[in-house]
Formats: sequence, structure tokens, C-alpha cells
Amino acid sequence: MDRTQKTILAVIAVLLALALIAALVWGAWYLRQRKKFSPPPFEAAAVEGEPTVSADRGFVYADLWEGLRVGLCGKGKMDGDDLSIYFSSPATNTAWIKVKVYDEDGTLLGESGLLRPGEYVERVALSSRPSGETAKLKVLSYEPETYYSLGAAETTIEVK
Repeated sequence: MDRTQKTILAVIAVLLALALIAALVWGAWYLRQRKKFSPPPFEAAAVEGEPTVSADRGFVYADLWEGLRVGLCGKGKMDGDDLSIYFSSPATNTAWIKVKVYDEDGTLLGESGLLRPGEYVERVALSSRPSGETAKLKVLSYEPETYYSLGAAETTIEVK
């Protein structure tokens, strides 16, 4: 074996070693990220059925995409530290859903637990009152049992 062949073999060995190190680092990062996920809890205050809400609260059902429909009030009402929105998951849904409530500036104020199809929660506990007259809501959906994300949607509601 001449000197050129030895040099080529040395370069190949170094490249293989670097590739192995990169694969090990990526694998460790991937496993660490995977362990960070903890499934959200189910809503302790969930009620089975569909809510009865006064017409002045602007309660509507909206189809977010096929198989996912949510109900909520367009006019949220503060009740102490709770925001009353009647967040609902009709029995026809195929996903578990939850809602996060944000201030106008994007600060997370509170969130519900997961709702199964056919459940609703009247109120979401907030850490503080929204600073303005509106709040941003983010609805998250999960595949039952696996917790794979099925997507998210955002909207804004009035808060009084």
C-alpha cells in the first residue's frame, strides 16, 4: 500500500468517526427531546353534554377542519380570576381538544385541560385579567391515545 492509499484510508476513517459522533449527538438530542413531552391532563371541571348559554354571549360552533368542531363564546365574561367562555367539544369530534388564553400582547394567562368529544368546560382559570378588551384563544387538538398534534387554530374574543 503506497502513501496516497494510506492517506485516503486515513481521511475516510476520520470522516466515518465524525459521522458516528454526529449520529450519537443527534440520537442523544432526539431522545432528550422525546422525554420532555408530558401529556396534558384532562379537564377536571369538564361536564358531559352541550352547554346552554344565553344568546347575548355570542356562543357559536365553528368547524376548524374535517372531524373537528369547537364551541365557545365570542364574548368572554370575567368571573373573579376565571374567564367564562363555555369551551365545548361536540360528541361528533374525533380529537381531544384544549384551549389556551393569551393577553393581547401574547402572554399566556391560562389554559384548560383536555376535553373529550361530548364535553365542555364553562370557565378557564387565569393568572391575571387580560389587559385590554380582548383575549386571544388558541385551540389545540390531539389524536386520542397518542397525543399527536392534529393542528391548532387561533381566534380573538371580547372580554368583559
